[in-house]
Amino acid sequence: MNNEKWNEICFLLHENLKAEISENAFEQNVIQALAVLGWKEYLNDFNVRPSFQMGAANRITPDFVIKSQNDTQLFVIEIKQPNIQLTSNFQQQLFSYMRQLKLEYGILIGEYIQIFYDGNLSSQHEPILLETIKFDRNDKKGENFVELFTKDTFAISQLEKFVHKAIKKINKHEVFSKLKSHILSDTFSSELTEIIKQHFIKKYDGEIVDKVINELHFEITTHNKKRIYLTNNGIDTKNKPQNTSSKSKITESGMKIGQFVQHNVRKLFEEGLITGEEIIRLQNKEYSKITFKQSSEILRSSDKEIAGNDGRNRYYAKEIFCGNYHLYSQWVESHWEPFKVWIEKLKAHNKSINAD
Repeated sequence: MNNEKWNEICFLLHENLKAEISENAFEQNVIQALAVLGWKEYLNDFNVRPSFQMGAANRITPDFVIKSQNDTQLFVIEIKQPNIQLTSNFQQQLFSYMRQLKLEYGILIGEYIQIFYDGNLSSQHEPILLETIKFDRNDKKGENFVELFTKDTFAISQLEKFVHKAIKKINKHEVFSKLKSHILSDTFSSELTEIIKQHFIKKYDGEIVDKVINELHFEITTHNKKRIYLTNNGIDTKNKPQNTSSKSKITESGMKIGQFVQHNVRKLFEEGLITGEEIIRLQNKEYSKITFKQSSEILRSSDKEIAGNDGRNRYYAKEIFCGNYHLYSQWVESHWEPFKVWIEKLKAHNKSINAD
């Protein structure tokens, strides 16, 4: 049953759409998809573009607010044209609605579906992405989405189980990355040779084991062909490929990527192009990942830790940027293009504001 419902949702929100469908037209398709899940407008199960007063002068207008039979708000939905790419700005808009309405669950629907959570089960300051679901028929994630958000079976307890499972999965990825980084680190060289010695010393004389290892080198490689060559004395510099440092060789105006980033962040902030809103976005990991292809937030408050799990600093320690923030320091050649694109977007946004 869930499979059939999900396939119908795929038809409504993806397969049976005009190439350049407007957001208003797409709204009707979303209403039909909600009906598949049992949520119906005529039963007052949800409001379409309701307006909420926030403070003395501000109002917010989310696309959909789903409600229970006793009129309790359950979750909010924000929609975007399916023919445009979902961006962190769209996510931030949804986050704002979730926070203003004090809702733990939010759904972003466009070229795919994203489910977000903002509650006490998460230790993060920003809402976390629980799942991204593509519009593929017979997809297990899609069937699970139907199970969680069908009106007749909707239950906060089930959603909380889903959150726990998703957070556990996210943490596994973090542990995976930490372990992989440790194995590929320079310090692991002595650990590895010691592990090998301890394995063979149970069967062979320790002196012989040492002599054998001294005549060998060991290679650790990832799928992207990053290698570390090891001997009993550590990194084998004799056999190690040259120029494996992550430091950039490309320069612009005599600056390498790290210098270029620092220079432009200072300059853009002084010129007022890095606004307060942008500073908030730059402290968001997901925004930094999408915008700069980085794994950590670009700005971190000066009162927070700047070292990684290995004890090495991941942020510039000698200078404070944008008023009161540490700037992320792990920049390599692949970051040139996304950083320059970001600069141009800030300048273009500033021009449009001044033009208005």
